[in-house]
Amino acid sequence: MCGIAGEWRFDGRPADRRAVRAMTARLAHRGPDGSGFHFDGGLGLGHRRLALIDEAGGGQPLTNEDRSLWAVCNGHVDDAPEQAAWLRRRGHRLRTGSDCEVLLHLYEEAPTTFVERLGGMFAFALWDARRRRLVLARDPFGIKPLYYTLDSRGVRFASEPGPLVAVTGFDRRLDPLALRDCLLRLAIDDTRSIYRNVRRLPAGHVLVLEAGTAAVPRRYHHPPLARRVAVAGRPEPAARALVRRLDECVARALRADRPVGAFLSGGLDSSAIVALASRRVARLPTFSARILAPGFDEGRFARAVAERFGTEHHELEIDAASVSAALPALLDRLDEPFADASVVPTHLLARFARKRVKAVLGGEGLDELHGGNFWHRRPGAARDGLTSWPGSVGAGALGGLPTAALRREIASAAEPEAEPVDGRGARERRLRADLRHYLPADLLHKCDRASMWAGLEIRVPALARPFADHATALPVAWRVDAREGKKLLRRAFAGLLPEVVSTRPKQGFALPIDVWLWQPGPLREQVRAELFSARCRQRGLFSARYVRRLWDEHERLQALHGYRLWTLFVIEAWHRRHLDGAPAEIPA
Repeated sequence: MCGIAGEWRFDGRPADRRAVRAMTARLAHRGPDGSGFHFDGGLGLGHRRLALIDEAGGGQPLTNEDRSLWAVCNGHVDDAPEQAAWLRRRGHRLRTGSDCEVLLHLYEEAPTTFVERLGGMFAFALWDARRRRLVLARDPFGIKPLYYTLDSRGVRFASEPGPLVAVTGFDRRLDPLALRDCLLRLAIDDTRSIYRNVRRLPAGHVLVLEAGTAAVPRRYHHPPLARRVAVAGRPEPAARALVRRLDECVARALRADRPVGAFLSGGLDSSAIVALASRRVARLPTFSARILAPGFDEGRFARAVAERFGTEHHELEIDAASVSAALPALLDRLDEPFADASVVPTHLLARFARKRVKAVLGGEGLDELHGGNFWHRRPGAARDGLTSWPGSVGAGALGGLPTAALRREIASAAEPEAEPVDGRGARERRLRADLRHYLPADLLHKCDRASMWAGLEIRVPALARPFADHATALPVAWRVDAREGKKLLRRAFAGLLPEVVSTRPKQGFALPIDVWLWQPGPLREQVRAELFSARCRQRGLFSARYVRRLWDEHERLQALHGYRLWTLFVIEAWHRRHLDGAPAEIPA
């Protein structure tokens, strides 16, 4: 896990070394173990390192034998040993033990298709000095982020938008569609950022830049379509294959020169990962967050799993006071609005785990691959699953916008593009929409930010392609129906996990925002002070009358508006911290 940044100027001017170094320095939290740079005319690459593999020799930027190729990479190429063995048989000489070095040599073998061979989680920039070509790429499911700005003068990129925005002269105009995303779904779609001129390279895409040529991201990964039941055989062998494939991916995710732990919520997904990881790691360090509120504390389930597999278990208790104490620093680091409140306990747990390990395994992706999210079983679920994310505040939030023109502009904007899957049922379309939109924009974005603020790497073996592509090809009816989600996954792990865990319904990792914004306390006062501040009224982003109505109805328990109020609070707090009080700029 690392942070990368850089630029390439198309106009022949040399790269701005001061700006590249300053952008990279702003990513120090992502890579506290060191930095490195490479400059070549108008090209500048920067890297911040979190050292987990080849600590002595794996620094970046990386280069090939004749130093014609250079790369900076954020993430973990989990099949690097297998790729390296194949490359050595082909005559390549690898200089380090870094898992990311293989991408340089795979590029030498197949410059236009090499990214399709990579496994794991990654976002990288590769510079081909001979061809004067820059390649930006992101892993198939969007585990690792990559932002960029592009115009006729050149390109800048970074692991987070903050370093790009901080460069002197950056156009800070906002994208109203990103505001719409946050209001409706808590998170900004994976194709854009809060700023008009900063884009996210979408998951599973590669962007090839050559001076003087137009560049459009190209999608290189398409998860297989589900097979029909009639041609898929019987579910029992498929359940055994699920365990076998996930076990292989867990083994790869455990590759590191430092101890790796696991997050353990007590739900099916994280418990399955812990069950398999415990086969290879004696006394696996596991970490659980106990949300101290009725109906939210999963501690007993996590302990049951920890006891079954003999893990070295650690628990962190989280209440409204601890969330309130952590909130100011998190809001300062939040470089674009993100209203999924679970980012706070995720960060607190990451900070807690970082005292003992540098990396953990997580269960993200299993819900999205196997239909575990509630909307797959809810009558009248939204089209393609794009407007039904958990905790979303719904279209009613647009009523808080101050002008009818702005409401119309946002409400009439096109939805994120749904993947064309002609002839497929609504449930499969929603499953694929989960993978393309909800997973990268919300869940993986949250994991990346919350863990990187603590200098911790979260690895997600369920999204390794050997398992994920196999899962998407399974018949939908085996995975989910109107009564039950994760059907085949539950069957596969029924004999491994405690029954109290394998049979329990999905709970989800969430905070009791409705309760905590009703009960007197510091968290409630923080939200109230932000929403009713003079600056909020002056800004006029939301109608003061609308905000007052939500607050009063919530306070009187006439309606529960906690998540809607939280969303408005996060958006307003972001504006105050990152626009009103913009950080010092990087001279360009």
